[in-house]
Amino acid sequence: MVSQHIDDPASIAKRFRLIRRAYGALQHNSAPMSQSEFARLCGIGVAAWNNAETGDNRIGLDNAMALRRITGATLDYVFCGDIAAMPHSLMIEIEKLDNEEPPRGSHAQQRKNRSILPSGFDRRSALKMGRRAP
Repeated sequence: MVSQHIDDPASIAKRFRLIRRAYGALQHNSAPMSQSEFARLCGIGVAAWNNAETGDNRIGLDNAMALRRITGATLDYVFCGDIAAMPHSLMIEIEKLDNEEPPRGSHAQQRKNRSILPSGFDRRSALKMGRRAP
């Protein structure tokens, strides 16, 4: 098992997913809140949120503050994993969801693994096979 540090992109991305799912559950949504719905609610670009939640990029301070204003999620939790100062209801929901969520690799790493082609293959051959060239 690979040990992850609390501030590596995959750990931060997991916390973004947990915040979105927990906030949606606390709003009594019957279906999980989508990334685009949540991003719009927070005033964060949909692509920026998706990249943050998949671990491809981190969000900037302005977006992190917008997330904090809407959800109450502290920056200490978002970037360092310190859940102590979170609103109690959000903290309980996040802990519940965290116990249910299986570990995931970073989206960027998954994409990179899919794009590896055998030597001798060019982009055109890759496209014929339905795979992306590196």
